[in-house]
Amino acid sequence: MTKESILIEYREGKLTIAEAQEKLRELSNQSSRRPLSEGQKGLWMLQKMSPGMSAYNVPICFRTGGKLDVEKFKQACFFVREQHPVLGSAIVEIDGVPYQAVQPSSPLDFRQEDISHLKAGEI
Repeated sequence: MTKESILIEYREGKLTIAEAQEKLRELSNQSSRRPLSEGQKGLWMLQKMSPGMSAYNVPICFRTGGKLDVEKFKQACFFVREQHPVLGSAIVEIDGVPYQAVQPSSPLDFRQEDISHLKAGEI
């Protein structure tokens, strides 16, 4: 079913507004799902076998010198995520089949710490 066919059925009185909205929502959810690559399938299987494993999580830490405009840095990170939707995607499982689904934009999680008192080895 396409968006156009849903709208035609609504105009013809075959669907209520609520039914049309639900079908459009389902269609949107289906179009945001992408099949996994073979590598992603392998990582998904590893996660299923060892749910607590975090070996493939990659935390990111930035070291800056001088004054950092924190708000501009956050905006830049958000911009990069918007330009590359895969960075905001998650693996969802539907009827036992994994898919990559782009998630709606949500705030990025930032934590700022002053570690100037620590030695390089402690960091």
